Amino acid sequence: MSNETICGSNSGAKKQERDLSLDLVRIVSMSLISVAHCIFYSKAIGVSSGVERGALSFIFAISSSVVNTFVILSGYLLFNKKFKIENLVKLWLEMFFVGVISVGVGAVLGIKINPYKFAASFAPLSIGTYWFIKVYFVLYIIHGAIDKVLNTLNYKKFTFCVLAQMFFICCFCSVNPFIEGPRYVGSNLGSILLFVLLYSVGCYLKKFGKNIFQTKVFIGFSIVCVAALSFITYKQYVFPYDMDMYSNLSLFCVVISIFIFLCVKKIKVKKCGFVISFVAQSAIAVYLFQECEVLKAFLWETFNLRDVLGSYKVYLYMVVSMLVIWAISILMHQIFTLIYKKLVLKQVKKLSLIDNVMNE
Repeated sequence: MSNETICGSNSGAKKQERDLSLDLVRIVSMSLISVAHCIFYSKAIGVSSGVERGALSFIFAISSSVVNTFVILSGYLLFNKKFKIENLVKLWLEMFFVGVISVGVGAVLGIKINPYKFAASFAPLSIGTYWFIKVYFVLYIIHGAIDKVLNTLNYKKFTFCVLAQMFFICCFCSVNPFIEGPRYVGSNLGSILLFVLLYSVGCYLKKFGKNIFQTKVFIGFSIVCVAALSFITYKQYVFPYDMDMYSNLSLFCVVISIFIFLCVKKIKVKKCGFVISFVAQSAIAVYLFQECEVLKAFLWETFNLRDVLGSYKVYLYMVVSMLVIWAISILMHQIFTLIYKKLVLKQVKKLSLIDNVMNE
């Protein structure tokens, strides 16, 4: 994919420094997502205690929030960029490729593949797996229309637009005990309304170098959000009614995701540029591999933190699982890219007529 998408690559020597910082956002975010999955699927926090439980809660509070960071990154990259059908086709084909590989590997490992898992591997969007990709597809299709609206706003109006969306989704819908939030915003994992908010944040950060999210007040509030989410994760507190404090829709997660994006983006990379760019290209493959239906249970049972609670191996497991997933995903992505360029790219280019219609 091009550098306009969530799994893009670098292009242009003049923009190397900026692109490398964004590549770091991809790498750090996807690595943290792998850590979050390791903790979540192991259900380790609920059976741990003391300092270890506190550490796991803190790590999970940060790592579970960075799914939102990818959508912010998309807004930053896609703002005022033209629609390209190739980006969606290539993403779908990579999902299909990972599905085929997962079925093959699952058969070798003796994993029972029921009809649902088989269908999910070959038609993930139709079955409803990969919720992030499903919503991202919709966002990508409509991002041009969003850009047209956002381009009409000056700094004050843009700031109000972003804060108003945050209030409606993260406060009025998510923590209001008197309404059913999903009725307004959809799934608590993610919805198109949440993605539009995060996309708008990315556009806002791109358009205005100095903004409300780079103030000392926001930095302080971000630290409070990390502490608060860590505490309620530690306590495993169940809030009454439909109050949502944990999911991607919560104010804590949205604020933390913005904070992480800004912190990582500020890192200046002067060496290993090629390595960083090479690794970053496989970011979306990391997500596809660790969330594929056939291998997901096997993967997280292999790196089950409950087996090593009470020792330093808890943190070693998280690191090793992340490195193993990256290594496998990089290999799969490189094989897919080779096949795509050799056999598919020319045919996909013929769909460019759709681009002309969408960009009118």
